[in-house]
Amino acid sequence: MRTLVFEGPWEMALRERADPEPSSGEVVVAIRAAGICGSDVHGYVGATGRRRPGIVMGHEAAGVVVRVGEGVASVGIGDPVALRSILACGSCEPCRRGRPNLCADRMVLGMHLDGAYADCVLVPERLVLPLAQTLSFEEGALIEPLSVAMHAVNRTPFDILDFVVIVGAGTIGLLTLLAARLRGAGSVVVTDRSPHRLAMARALGADAVGMSTVPEVIAARHMKLRVLGLSCITNTGAGVLKKPVDHHEVLQVGERVKQALLDVLGSIVEQAAKQA
Repeated sequence: MRTLVFEGPWEMALRERADPEPSSGEVVVAIRAAGICGSDVHGYVGATGRRRPGIVMGHEAAGVVVRVGEGVASVGIGDPVALRSILACGSCEPCRRGRPNLCADRMVLGMHLDGAYADCVLVPERLVLPLAQTLSFEEGALIEPLSVAMHAVNRTPFDILDFVVIVGAGTIGLLTLLAARLRGAGSVVVTDRSPHRLAMARALGADAVGMSTVPEVIAARHMKLRVLGLSCITNTGAGVLKKPVDHHEVLQVGERVKQALLDVLGSIVEQAAKQA
């Protein structure tokens, strides 16, 4: 089968590998659609070090089951499926609390396990989800990033008809726009540095859009304004911090970012108020 193999920063080669054979509890999925996550781009250029040479990336994907191992019961050959991205141990405290993303022994598809940038991918049965016949494979590949957007909106305390600002109009930001609308947001403003992305945000229902050079924010509240700073709505596991945190410095940075954000959003908020 064909695979797109990461061989080092800026190097991804199309290589032939043997077709995978499933062991007990494993499933082989023929990939029909795969998304390119921002983390894959960062891995490709060598910015994070989390993608090691030899790995096949890709964790946003959907396809068709073509082979199953002994004991697989939830799916069968020919079934359309979407892929989960995290394989957790299932027995540690975070796993028992329903937080597999915090499992210290977790493995991620396309990072620790060969992923979906290939004709086929071999995964444990736990990583496949039956895909409704009403959904396309492209829509199935969007389930993983959509779950990130919905999680961000669910964690952000805003009320029905609140004024919401979304910083960043990439895939996650645009899906967050849709999720915020679904949850009952009132006027929604989207900022980004890309005119193309802002046009997409407007087409998807943003009330106002604006250019911004402000980094994704920690938090800001001003005139009942709540900001969805997606890169800041995260769950931090052990071993992430590389040095002790200077909380005074963090507060100073947070205040500077907040003020910069409010300065940039001033004209955008005024524009949205006129349009309301």
